[in-house]
Amino acid sequence: MKGGRTVLAIETSGRMGGVGIYCFAGEDPDGRMLFERTFERGLLHGTEVMPAIRDGLAEAGLSGSDLSLIAVSAGPGSWTGLRIGVTAAKTLALAWKVPLAGVSSLEALASEAASILARAKASAPAAASSVEASRAPGASGASRVSADRLGALAAGKMASAPRDAGEKGTDRKGDCGAAVPKGGDAALSNSRPVLMPIRDAKRDEVYAAAFYADTSPIGRLWDDAVIKISELAENMPGGAMLLGDAFRLGPKLAEAGLFAGKNCKVLESPSDASPRQTAMLGYRALRAGVAVSAAEKIHAFAPRYLKPSHPEIKLRGRS
Repeated sequence: MKGGRTVLAIETSGRMGGVGIYCFAGEDPDGRMLFERTFERGLLHGTEVMPAIRDGLAEAGLSGSDLSLIAVSAGPGSWTGLRIGVTAAKTLALAWKVPLAGVSSLEALASEAASILARAKASAPAAASSVEASRAPGASGASRVSADRLGALAAGKMASAPRDAGEKGTDRKGDCGAAVPKGGDAALSNSRPVLMPIRDAKRDEVYAAAFYADTSPIGRLWDDAVIKISELAENMPGGAMLLGDAFRLGPKLAEAGLFAGKNCKVLESPSDASPRQTAMLGYRALRAGVAVSAAEKIHAFAPRYLKPSHPEIKLRGRS
């Protein structure tokens, strides 16, 4: 698109996916939304992705070759969803000769939360410091910050809010690190706010990462990892804000002692990343020169599953 870079974003790492097209210019971190569709029915990405891309390009008046980048959620997350999204992204990138960038789904979740917190702090700092927080189910010692409110977090006064309008099943028209440390690292959070996105990996495990929320863009503290809940409880920084599936998994996390003496907060927030955040992180990768454009590199691009699929685990158990 004239005067900017146009990014197609594909987010299929979770239960509710989405597709969006956004126009970015220079260092603008947000971009302009040309089209966005979130999927109404969960776990049916295979029937939703290509029609959404087709409709989005038509609505934006673009062809595939007009795109500057295809950004796709590379995981961790749903095995089937990741395969669908990455396969679609690779196929289109090769057909249209467009660069491809993979995005961490955990970083997208944390980045979205950080953006909301920054806007809340800028627009209503006084209100953000006085909103009440309620208890998360089963999470003794952890506060739940409702998604329809702004809350102050103990470390750094981080606030929460819901995903912007355009909830599941709607079209929105626009206007054009480090590995998991041992020993808790509690001191890290005494002076710096930490965001910790969590996704359910089943079998008493979670996908998790940690990011400093007081930098723009957010700074990575832990690499994406699959980790047993009990091990996460031993190593989680004190004062962290948990998001993603953390609220739904509250009782299980509490049973593992995740909240004992940690002074953490649980954000009742979307467990799936938005296409906009996928696009924003992809655009950042494009500007940094880490998007891939050579055909052999696109062919080699693969999701970050982080663990074997359930059928693979069962097959290994038989051998």
